[in-house]
Order: sequence, then C-alpha cells, then structure tokens
Amino acid sequence: MKNEKNFELTHRLRRAEEFEGGGKLLHAIQMYQAIIDDFHEDPTAWYKLVEIYEKMEKEDSAMNLIEEMLEQFNDDEDIRLFAGHFYFKHQMWEDSIRVLENLEDMNFDTITYFIYGLSCFHTGRFEDAIQKLSLFLELEKDSAFLGDTNLYLAECYMILGKLNVALPHLERAAQLMPTNPEV
Repeated sequence: MKNEKNFELTHRLRRAEEFEGGGKLLHAIQMYQAIIDDFHEDPTAWYKLVEIYEKMEKEDSAMNLIEEMLEQFNDDEDIRLFAGHFYFKHQMWEDSIRVLENLEDMNFDTITYFIYGLSCFHTGRFEDAIQKLSLFLELEKDSAFLGDTNLYLAECYMILGKLNVALPHLERAAQLMPTNPEV
C-alpha cells in the first residue's frame, strides 16, 4: 500500500514537472495543488508551487503558501530554513527572523547564521547580528560570503562605537572584496 502511494506521488510530481517544464504553469499549479491536497504530509509539491509563484511574480501567493507550510510542518527545520531564506530574499527581515530564531540547531546549514545575522542587521539588532555573523565566520572558512560577513560585522561595530573591533573586519573585507565600493 505504501509503495503504491509513493509511486502515485512520484508519478504525479513528474507529470506536474512536465507541465512546468513545458511552460504550462497553470496546469502545473493545478497539479501541485491537487498533490498537496492528497499528499499533504510530503512537502515536495509545496516547494515546487512556491517556486512557480515566484517565477510568476506572485509573491503574495507564495507568502501565503509559505505560511501554510509553516503551519503544516512546524517542526521541520528544512522548511523553516526555506521560509527564512524566502523572506530574506524578499527583504522581509522581521519574518525571516521570526521563522529562523526558533531553530534548534542552525549548524545543520551554516548559511542560516548569515541570513539571520543580516536580517538582524537590517532591523537594527546589531548585537544579535554580531553574534550570528561571528558564528558564521567561525564555522565557514571558504564561503563566498566571507567578505560581506566581515563588512557587515565592521558596520555593526562602527554603529556601536567599537571602532577598534571594526577595523580588523573592515581590513579583511577589503582583502576579500578589493573592488567593492562599500569597503
């Protein structure tokens, strides 16, 4: 019985993806919505539907679906990270913080520290931003975001009047991003 259900889910997802790939987005939306209705415990169709809404620039529909996902899968850290990243991309800093702050362990994906830290920066929570961005620096040695992280840390420290702590971060940002005009 379980194998039949998995087969049906896989088949229907593949069919919806074919509609999406063929540019038949309305058909794909209908298929994904039907999959969500029938297989509400599997988040795959939810993710796909959010992506389609984003492609169609229907952010309100995507946000509504994200909120439904958070209700349906409230303990799923991957979904919380997905939602936090969605809100971050759309510069919805408070919403990003709201869904990310209750994650039990951000170490499962260290980019969470960066996203959370930047969201804190943009809402004026500079101490929190420093904490999360510093953790990101500590855990990530090869990230493409190291320059930005150092730059934002320098800005936080400057805003807080800690120029002697800001300077090394500013120098590191300049090394990593020599052509960035913000440095």
